[in-house]
Amino acid sequence: MSTAWSQLFGGLAARRRRSLIRSLLAQADIRELSWLPPADSPLHHGDNTVKLAMDQVIGPRTLAFGHWHDEHCALLRARLVPGQRYHLIDVGANAGLVSRQLLAAPAAPFVGADCFEPDPHNHALLAHNLAPFASVRTHEAALSDADGEAELFRGARNAGDISLAPGARLRAQGDLQRRLVRLLDGRRFGVELLATLPEHVRLVWKSDTQGHDIRIANAMPDALWERVDAAMIEVRSVPLEANARERFLNIVGRFPRCHSIKRGLRRLGPDELRAFLARESEQELDLLLAR
Repeated sequence: MSTAWSQLFGGLAARRRRSLIRSLLAQADIRELSWLPPADSPLHHGDNTVKLAMDQVIGPRTLAFGHWHDEHCALLRARLVPGQRYHLIDVGANAGLVSRQLLAAPAAPFVGADCFEPDPHNHALLAHNLAPFASVRTHEAALSDADGEAELFRGARNAGDISLAPGARLRAQGDLQRRLVRLLDGRRFGVELLATLPEHVRLVWKSDTQGHDIRIANAMPDALWERVDAAMIEVRSVPLEANARERFLNIVGRFPRCHSIKRGLRRLGPDELRAFLARESEQELDLLLAR
């Protein structure tokens, strides 16, 4: 059987498993699960388990497919410089599945990581899932443009349906939960990180915060962006002041390569990205940036 057909049938089987898992979860009322990924899973790391929130999205999909969108992690890994050492910054880390897939990869080039997750339950999962890795710091806080507190909105049926933006179009508008969470000044974090990071270590950036990503990116010092070799950023077309839009476009313009992850890796030019941001349509665009 050809590789294409094998992948097709494998995907269909995984979707059936996901449907079955969702049904079992609904009947058994399981809220959390400890799982030992098989050796062929990108989440596998020795005998170290992964803790998953058994929602209706992330948990079932991860169990059914054996990973959480590792195809996106593979795109990021492919853009890293061979032999170079990296420090990972994961903003909106959730349970740490993306970070774990990057850190656990064979011959992973990472020497450390800083992972931010303001939701207490997700942060507990994150801390467990990344505990086996050296030089990883998890922060129970939201990276932002100033210190303080803010209201966090979370959909009860999707552990990733979380946002600091009051007007964010979350998938579960009917069952939103709210809580106050801590904000950390991104500029100060960036300055402090650069002051302690060895000069030969470059950076990898991943952010997925359901509408707060541009604000966070804009807050980071220019010197940090000069150290980033590759980045995945979820961008939403939300209302922005003109100077904030131009600041973000300037950051993206530092990278020779800018692609849309979920649109066939199509290359995006600055004019197309500017037009997308100006529409204020609440649509999402997942950017892959690389040197």
